[in-house]
Amino acid sequence: MEPAPPPKDKSWVQSYAQSSQYIGAGIQLAAAIFLCLLGGNWLDQRWGTSPLLLIVGVFLGGGAGFYNLIKMLTAPPDDQHKENK
Repeated sequence: MEPAPPPKDKSWVQSYAQSSQYIGAGIQLAAAIFLCLLGGNWLDQRWGTSPLLLIVGVFLGGGAGFYNLIKMLTAPPDDQHKENK
């Protein structure tokens, strides 16, 4: 059995390109939270302030990640293409 031929129009390529921006923004948000969580945990172990700096790290990473997410999503389409290149 032969696979189905690809569709003639290329609109699906554009939709994947647009969705990849949102996937990347979500990954950046998760990475910011995770890295700040690790940093807060490391500082807590080093200074014995557990769990204070871990919680501060989570909120700091979340704030930075959401700021970046909102900045990217509210940018005009022309600016989004310039940032990605």
